[in-house]
Amino acid sequence: MTPERIDQDTGAIVFDTLKRRKRGIVRAIPMPETLFYLLDEVHNFRRAQRNPNEPRKNLWVWSRAKAWRRVKQIMRNAQIPIQLSNQRSLRQAFGLKPP
Repeated sequence: MTPERIDQDTGAIVFDTLKRRKRGIVRAIPMPETLFYLLDEVHNFRRAQRNPNEPRKNLWVWSRAKAWRRVKQIMRNAQIPIQLSNQRSLRQAFGLKPP
């Protein structure tokens, strides 16, 4: 993720969609205001957006595979049942709001 993908004005982060397997197809995911605050506190993305040399610089160096390994470890630590500890369950749960 790069600073240019963070759009605080609309309250979303823009990602390339991998489902269509084509470049340039994006999805805007709404995020809470607190996430923007934390991202700026840790990564100073607002400064990077203003600097012409930094908007495409990655905020962190993790690969997608490493991030997924970390998420799986957190799910194990949280004792989430193994049948729910997969990408599909996580993706489906994203769209659900707690009662």
